[in-house]
Amino acid sequence: MAMDGIAVRCTAFELNQILKNARVDKVYQPELDEIVIGFRTDHDNVRLVLSASANHARVHLTTQKKENPMQAPLFCMLLRKHLTPARLIRVTQQDFERILVFEFACTTELGDPVKKYLIAELMGRHSNLIFTEENGRIIDSVKHIDVNVSSVRQILPGLEYKGAPSQNKKNPLLTEESEIAQLIQENPDQKLEKLLLQTYTGLSPLACREIAYRVAGDWDADTSRLPHDTVSKIVSFFADIRDNRFVPSLVMEGEKSIEFSAFNPTQYGEKVIYPESFSLTLERYFTNRDVDSRQHQRAAAMDKVISNLIERTAKKCNIYRQTIKDAEKKELQKQYGDLIMANLYRIQTGDTALVTQNFYSETGEEVTITLDPQKGAAQNAQRYYTRYTKQKTAEKMAKEQLQSAIEELEYLESVKQFLETAKTPSELSDIRDELHAQGYLSHGSKGKKKKSQKVQPRVFVSSDGFTIYVGKNNIQNDAITFQLSRSCDIWLHTKNIPGSHTLIVRGGAEEIPDRTLEEAAMLCAYHSKAKNGVKVPVDYTECKFVKKISGAKPGMVIYDNFSTAYVTPDPKLAEQLEQK
Repeated sequence: MAMDGIAVRCTAFELNQILKNARVDKVYQPELDEIVIGFRTDHDNVRLVLSASANHARVHLTTQKKENPMQAPLFCMLLRKHLTPARLIRVTQQDFERILVFEFACTTELGDPVKKYLIAELMGRHSNLIFTEENGRIIDSVKHIDVNVSSVRQILPGLEYKGAPSQNKKNPLLTEESEIAQLIQENPDQKLEKLLLQTYTGLSPLACREIAYRVAGDWDADTSRLPHDTVSKIVSFFADIRDNRFVPSLVMEGEKSIEFSAFNPTQYGEKVIYPESFSLTLERYFTNRDVDSRQHQRAAAMDKVISNLIERTAKKCNIYRQTIKDAEKKELQKQYGDLIMANLYRIQTGDTALVTQNFYSETGEEVTITLDPQKGAAQNAQRYYTRYTKQKTAEKMAKEQLQSAIEELEYLESVKQFLETAKTPSELSDIRDELHAQGYLSHGSKGKKKKSQKVQPRVFVSSDGFTIYVGKNNIQNDAITFQLSRSCDIWLHTKNIPGSHTLIVRGGAEEIPDRTLEEAAMLCAYHSKAKNGVKVPVDYTECKFVKKISGAKPGMVIYDNFSTAYVTPDPKLAEQLEQK
């Protein structure tokens, strides 16, 4: 679910307890629509994330660290200029809307005290982060909203900030008991959940269902069959929110969180767990969803290009195979030419066919050969010889092109596999650079390309203490195999399956323990297209038997003197072995 008015009020209450009078230490902008502010409190240093993501808008304290761009965006530099080292006075909720206002005590360039505000609007696709002066003038925002985007409300530097348009709903925290009783009386035979959702601002569908469940024991109850204490229970629910009696809660389905709330969702029974704080609740609910969503968005363009190339290359392979199959009859064309030449004396201009004994056949049966009546006997023979030559040449070229297309298809499928497993923007950037170097992508900018951070391969330590490297892309695969390795190290790769090159560093050991070999094979299979498979074949050999073909694409190698192990990927073991 998205943040509602209750969650925003709970967030403001919790942040005021922890961050009041805290000093701004650092400001980062890891995403185009996300700001991370580091605060120094009296007791600790904490990080606050403010996200205006259309799908995962939120504000909470975080323990997670994200990669930051090499050059800070303009909005980030603006906040650094104005807020470092400003003091946070308070955090307030605007009415009961999904809007948080952070009030900072700042100083001007002349040292005069002044207040400035960072406003987080957490309203789905309309979410935004807006920085304003004390008089309400907008300094800047993460998202600029001009008249072409919205004719109702513009968010641009220099304009006066105006709150979100009213939805003409009532504030539940200011509602009297008599108003609730009148509302139910005037709306008979309606679902209580929908009636509350339509009437009051800041209530999510989950909150409305919870009220109905607490009132009638059924979240689908309607107003015609409610118990006599309905109004008092609704008032009690609103009173808990108004008096800041919150219960941070997560609804779990196995290991996955499916709902969060700032109250106890009794409708879910034993599926509910209770984190220590609402920030922990939001972090646990949103972090993986947000990372997965952003990675998917970043990889979408590359994935589309690669998928189209894979489809196109697969079609080429089919065409080449069909050409080779058609050329299987090429010898028959030559035989027909020879038979015509052997029967020149029998063929007259205007004949449409030649019936003759086939001396190429062991049984010597007769064969009928189609002739062009407008051509002479020698010309008809030459026609069949020409077909033979064309098919022979086409077969030779098709075999060469088929081999090249198969290698390209293997390479593209390996890139697609690495796209699916990339976890950070830097890993995607490395894959993008690789595709650019191979001519599949352009960088999309005419200026000088900025140097990206070097991404290191995954590092694992086996149960026996051996270091294991696993590549994150094809460039790293080559580096692991031909730069990090020594000739006696053990190299592994899934058999005929796209995946990562894996390397066991032998060190000074004479032999690699079977357990380490099995764990490395499992890691190799887990970081391949067969990560969900069973008994995945993994080839392994010493690095001296792995060769790079001149001109081959990154990650493409040949090897011999290998053995094959069959393993089943184990995500939990892979996580245990990874060196953090």
